[in-house]
Amino acid sequence: MILEYDKAGYGDKAFEVFVHLLSCGFEPNDYTFTNIISASGENVGFEEGKQLHGVAIKYSLEREVSVGNALVTMYGKYGMVDEAERMFNSMNERNLISWTALMSGYVKSGHGGKAIKGFLELLDLGIFCDSSCLATVIEACSECRNLDFGVQFHGFLIKLGHLYDVSVGTGLVDLYAKCGNLKSARMLFNGMSGHNVVSWNAMLSAYALHGQGKKALLLFEEMKRQGFVPDEITILAVLQACIYSGLWEDGIFLFNEIEPIYGIKPILEHFTCMVDLLGRAGLLSEAMNLIKSSPYPHSPLLWRTLVQCL
Repeated sequence: MILEYDKAGYGDKAFEVFVHLLSCGFEPNDYTFTNIISASGENVGFEEGKQLHGVAIKYSLEREVSVGNALVTMYGKYGMVDEAERMFNSMNERNLISWTALMSGYVKSGHGGKAIKGFLELLDLGIFCDSSCLATVIEACSECRNLDFGVQFHGFLIKLGHLYDVSVGTGLVDLYAKCGNLKSARMLFNGMSGHNVVSWNAMLSAYALHGQGKKALLLFEEMKRQGFVPDEITILAVLQACIYSGLWEDGIFLFNEIEPIYGIKPILEHFTCMVDLLGRAGLLSEAMNLIKSSPYPHSPLLWRTLVQCL
């Protein structure tokens, strides 16, 4: 029941079931804790997560590999790097998931260098890496803009034959783009054996980052021609590309198509892009009217964005 609630995105319900289980006198096992801690990391607050850690200690289950992995992941997602490290170091046994969870936590907290160091330790232990671990290392290189290690790691991936993995290829596209090498990013994108929406979004974001709005629009059209359905991130990337390239008419046109054509309800970030775009185009009254008519008329972010355009 806990697992199914977690899968459905009802972490609060999963937590209620867990509390009911305890109140009925049932003793949870490591599988129970792994599922409920994972649910707390996704959908329940940090305080509930800490309480679960305390209950796991009470039942002497916190050092079970699966429970420890779930706790490291949870603390990492909340940016609690010190707690994630302490949990990781206290584990009697660690596996690839443990290391990947810790490295992912480092990356999310802006410690890409620590994640790279962890990966090198992992190699010394002779632990075989999967695509999830490798993608995390690429994210670490992107986070700290370490292109030198990224290029070496790219060569390592070629030897392992992992370039055919979409998540790995997408990560490399993002890495080269963020490190200023747009040409290599596009070559990698073109050379991928397959794409998904995430990889298209990565390349669109790369063009946006480098102010290549027209190329982003052309790629967006190619993406649709190949049958890929844009998501919220796709629209955001293209809007950003329009902003950085001064293509305000194209941006307005896209924004007006978000819901009727793509079936996507605009989120705060979309409205923020539009306020920025209209403001930069000198259409301040239009930007103000957009804020007032949006679902977020009192958002400090929208008003701050408008003020920055004055």
